Amino acid sequence: MYHKSEFQNMRLFLLRHGDAGFELGVTKDIERKLTEKGQGQARSVNIWLENQLSASAIRVYCSGAKRTRQTCKLAIDNLSVDEVTYHDEIYYATYKELLAFVNQISTDVEDVLLIGHNNAISDFASYILDKEVLFPTGGIIAIVFPMIDKWEDVGCGTGSEEQRYF
Repeated sequence: MYHKSEFQNMRLFLLRHGDAGFELGVTKDIERKLTEKGQGQARSVNIWLENQLSASAIRVYCSGAKRTRQTCKLAIDNLSVDEVTYHDEIYYATYKELLAFVNQISTDVEDVLLIGHNNAISDFASYILDKEVLFPTGGIIAIVFPMIDKWEDVGCGTGSEEQRYF
């Protein structure tokens, strides 16, 4: 029998980008920008994250799309951030690809913020929580893993919802 105290405090924050609009002349989805509403959503996430994070710095993995980059900048403003990296593969990812991505995270990382898109974000959260989760734009959820201590062990039903903001 395992006791929760035997495991590190791994937390995964999944964030769907803020509301994005369609602009005249922008023909590629990856180039869509946040609307004013989306910017407000990202600022609200920033306040929520400030209250969730401990003294340790968070590692941020973000889709390469313009709207996720904008969401990232506003959501992590003035937070203690270990590193921010942008990955085009998150933009195109399925939930299985997001799982493979998370499974490769180093064991020395405790808090992770993954910023992406639907349907992958909702499907990924649903998979690791083993219950349906539907993210609105600007929605964020904190997931803990009470019975595992390595990112490579994240899988179906291994997570537990700690809190959500949506």
